[in-house]
Amino acid sequence: MSFQLTKLAGALLMPLPLILGLLILGLVLLYLNRARRLSLVALTSGTLLLLLLSVPLLPRRAATAIENDYPRLWMPPDASWVVVLGAGSRPDPSLSPVSRLSTNSLHRLAEGVRLYRQLPAATLIVTGGVPDVTEHTLTTADDLATVAASWGVPPEAILRAREPVNTEAEADAVARWVKPGELMILVTSALHMRRAVALFDEKGLAVVPAPTQGLVPDGAVGDQIPRSGNISLMERSLKEIIGLWWARLRGEATAPRETE
Repeated sequence: MSFQLTKLAGALLMPLPLILGLLILGLVLLYLNRARRLSLVALTSGTLLLLLLSVPLLPRRAATAIENDYPRLWMPPDASWVVVLGAGSRPDPSLSPVSRLSTNSLHRLAEGVRLYRQLPAATLIVTGGVPDVTEHTLTTADDLATVAASWGVPPEAILRAREPVNTEAEADAVARWVKPGELMILVTSALHMRRAVALFDEKGLAVVPAPTQGLVPDGAVGDQIPRSGNISLMERSLKEIIGLWWARLRGEATAPRETE
């Protein structure tokens, strides 16, 4: 229940519910012919906020500031562990494992397997679960492990963390296997890496960041036109900012690393 409430609270803090709330409030007040000035303020604020977040300037700046924390890891150091954080899957047994995985999960796994192939003595850990998981539950970790094996990773070299439902729980699960001081490569999306590193550092783990799947595209002609994708990018950036702030408030994440 607490997991669902956290997800709901996070969703309500995102820009789109705020924009819709302002527009609906303004329309209701205008329709009822009450507080005309307040209705105009609400409608104007909602419209301006929608415009501000649907053009790329602010969303891309916010995402770039987070994504550029760590460079891409082309040649990994001699690490004992490669950890791939899951990003969701569809629990539909009629689909193949690779079709069940989300795009983010596939990007992360592809990068993790690429790095693992350069470290054949390492162990690959994949994560991702659901609330109240059982041995019969189909989880993201299960699909990641199955696809990794089909891509050539020996099944005996794969560990599955099937219980975690968020990044904090993933850090706890990985810390059961990886001991402090053992070098581990952490693979996740570039936008998620800042928060993930802070949470794993708090566990005393020796993390080497390996970000993948940058979301900020190169500029192109006509790119300044308002698009829904820019609102989505801003929401994802805010999710990471709020999530890291909340984790630090509870003492579950370290202060930012010094990065070049």
